Amino acid sequence: ARYEQAAVQVTLLAGLLQVLFAALRLGWLANLLSHSVILGFTHGSAIIIGLSQLHLLLGLDVHPKSTLISFLVAYAQHIRETEWQPLVMGTFWLVLLSLCKAAGKRVRALRFMRPVGPPLVTALSILVCWLLRPEAVSTVGHIHHGFPQLSVAPWRPLDGDWSSYTGVLSVASTISAVSMIESISIARHLAPKVEPDRELLGLGLVNLCAAFSRSATCTGSFGRSAVSHACGSRTSLSTLFTSAFVLAALLVLTRPLAFMPLNAMAAIVLSSVLGLLTWSEARFLLRVNVKDFVVYFVSLLGTLLLGAELGLLLAVGLHVLMVLHSTAYPRVAELGRLPGTLVYRSLEQYPDARRAPRAVVARVDAPIYYANCVFVCEALQAMVDRAAAPGSSRSHPPCTEAAAAGDDDDDDG
Repeated sequence: ARYEQAAVQVTLLAGLLQVLFAALRLGWLANLLSHSVILGFTHGSAIIIGLSQLHLLLGLDVHPKSTLISFLVAYAQHIRETEWQPLVMGTFWLVLLSLCKAAGKRVRALRFMRPVGPPLVTALSILVCWLLRPEAVSTVGHIHHGFPQLSVAPWRPLDGDWSSYTGVLSVASTISAVSMIESISIARHLAPKVEPDRELLGLGLVNLCAAFSRSATCTGSFGRSAVSHACGSRTSLSTLFTSAFVLAALLVLTRPLAFMPLNAMAAIVLSSVLGLLTWSEARFLLRVNVKDFVVYFVSLLGTLLLGAELGLLLAVGLHVLMVLHSTAYPRVAELGRLPGTLVYRSLEQYPDARRAPRAVVARVDAPIYYANCVFVCEALQAMVDRAAAPGSSRSHPPCTEAAAAGDDDDDDG
C-alpha cells in the first residue's frame, strides 16, 4: 500500500510539473531532438520492444532488463524451454497480420484489410483459446470489471510527513522530463507537425486525471503508437475511438478478453514495430552527413545497450556538444569582390573574385561569443599576417562582415 500511495503521488506531481512546463512554454527544449536523434531512438526502441515480446511467442517465463545484452543472455539461457503451441500460434498470427498489411498496401480495393488485421487476430485468437483451452498458451486472465474508483486519499503525505514529498518530487521531475522527451520523439517520428507545448499540457492533464483513479504515470506509448499507426490512424480522432472502446471493454468485454492469448498480443506489437525500422533513412544520413549518422548511431546504440532514457539523453548530449564545437570553431572565410559588381563572396567558392587592394575582408559564419572569440581573432590575425607579407600592399586591419554574428557579449572585443 505504501508503494501504491507513492506511485499515485508521483503521478500527481508529474502532472503538475508537466502543466507548469507547458505554462512556461518550455516545449522549445524538444528542439534539441534532431531528426538523427529521433531516428536512432525509434529504431533502438523498436528493436527493444520486439525483443520484449519475443518471450511471449516462445512461451518463456523470462523478464530481463530492457537492454539488448539482457535480452540476448536471457533468451540464450532459456531457449530450450520453448513451448511449441504458443510458438505455432504466434507465428500464425504474425503471418496473418503481415498478409493483411501487404494486401492493404498493394491492392487498392483491399485497403480496409490494414486496419482490420489487429481486430481480426484478436477475435480469432480469443475464439481459439475459448474453444480449445490449450494448456501451454498463456492468456490475459481475469480483468477487473467496471471503472476504477475515484479517490484523493493517496495524495496524503507518507506517514503524515510533508518532507516525504522531497524524494517523490525528485522522481516525478525525472519522469516528467524523460516522458516529455520520449513522447515528443515518438510523435515527431509518426506525425508531420507536433506542438511540444500542447503535448506537455496534454500529458500533464492526463496524469492529473490519472491521479484521481489511483493510476501510475502516463506517457506517450511507443508500442501503442506503433500499433495505431500500423492500423492507418492519421488524426487524434483515433485516440477518442480507442478510449471509448477501452471504456466499453471494461464494462462488457472483460470476460471474453480474459481468453486473449499473450502470443497474439505479442504478434500485434511485433508486426507494428517492424514497420518503424526504416533503414533507408539511416543510409540516407550516411550519404548526406556523416556527423548526423554518428549521432544516429550513438542514439541507436545507447538505446539498445543503456535503455531508452539513458540512450536518448546520451544522444542529445552528444549532439549539443557537436553544435557547441561547430560554433566554437566557426568557418572564417576571406572575401573578394566579384568582377563588375559590389558583391563580395568567399575566395574559396568563387576563384574569380578579387581581393580588396588595401584591406582584408572576411566573414564569420557563426554568432561571435566568448567560446569562439579567441579562435575568430586568431583566424583574422592570420589573414592580416598573410596580407602583410613582403611584396603585399594590403596592410590595413581586417574588415569583417558579421551578419551572422547576432548579439555580441563582453568578450567579443
